[in-house]
Amino acid sequence: MRFVPLNSAREGSILGKSLIDENGNLLLKEGSTLTDRRIEHLIEKGYSSVYINDDYSDDEIEDIIKPEIRNKIAQKIKETFEFFSKDRKVSHKNSRIMYESMEELNNFAKNLVDELFSKSDIMISMVDIKNMDSYTYAHSVNVAVISLVVGIAAGLGRRELEDLTIGAMLHDVGKIFIPKSILNKPGALTNEEFRQIQEHTIEGYEYLKNCPIKSTSKIIALQHHLNVDGSGYPDYENTGLLHKFSRIVAIADVYDALTSDRSYRRAYSPSEAVEYIMSMASTKFDMDYVKLFVKKIVTYPVGSLVRLSDGKAGVVRSLNEGFPMRPVVELIEDSRLSGEHIDLMERKNIVIQQIEYDL
Repeated sequence: MRFVPLNSAREGSILGKSLIDENGNLLLKEGSTLTDRRIEHLIEKGYSSVYINDDYSDDEIEDIIKPEIRNKIAQKIKETFEFFSKDRKVSHKNSRIMYESMEELNNFAKNLVDELFSKSDIMISMVDIKNMDSYTYAHSVNVAVISLVVGIAAGLGRRELEDLTIGAMLHDVGKIFIPKSILNKPGALTNEEFRQIQEHTIEGYEYLKNCPIKSTSKIIALQHHLNVDGSGYPDYENTGLLHKFSRIVAIADVYDALTSDRSYRRAYSPSEAVEYIMSMASTKFDMDYVKLFVKKIVTYPVGSLVRLSDGKAGVVRSLNEGFPMRPVVELIEDSRLSGEHIDLMERKNIVIQQIEYDL
């Protein structure tokens, strides 16, 4: 299975992973044949990438949580955010709905912790496919999962992990109070528009004050755009010390945002996003958490077409635990799989230069 931009997908390619729309409905089933019309339709629907199976790769890439669970959480976050947007000041009449929503999200957080807590060797290899309409909700799930995996690697206990996970689910709640015309603007933001974007951290935190979750979960909404060197927004004078949950979520938030197509730019590859985060360690991001994050993110998922530093092309066949940038690669010769494998943990003089989408 390979992750490819739709503008690189060829007619006749086989869809490797079903596409689910923002309402949880099946848009196109795994195994479907892509046609030019279907590709055009997906682009019109706001998608820009898909997973395909082809002659180079039909390996199964498993998400670390079941797709149906991911969709259920995204749908509940969507419902919760929509309720919040209609009811900024929680009234006595509607507080029951808010409490029920928080209880459901808490249960999802507990279930995720239960499922992943004992998997210390787990790595994140799936780049999620989002369309523009579902971005905020899918992004919230991804940030929660990535934060949870980093939190487990950091040795946090179950209760802390649950608080971290639900806080990560709700970190962008303040964006429901920002006009969509600004959030989805394809061009550069004006100073005033950027000021409004920055307000989502304060707006979200102020709203969450009414919600029955831990204060350490709420603080993430306020602090996830603050940097360890004191830069970012809002300023430290209004937010207090930068909490460890916020430091973790800041990394997960930027990674998932960079690897997502946005209205103003195309997605970074996982390796490009990781390189960016590594370059900002100790200034923008917490160095200790970056080290844990880098060991957990698979920059070249199994099935990826890659170009090596010696000029050869290949397909990633397996991963080396703890060293995701140095997988085992099967070489391609004359556009065909050669059967020859090289382990980049052993061939230290060769590195992956880039992901290829076509040869």
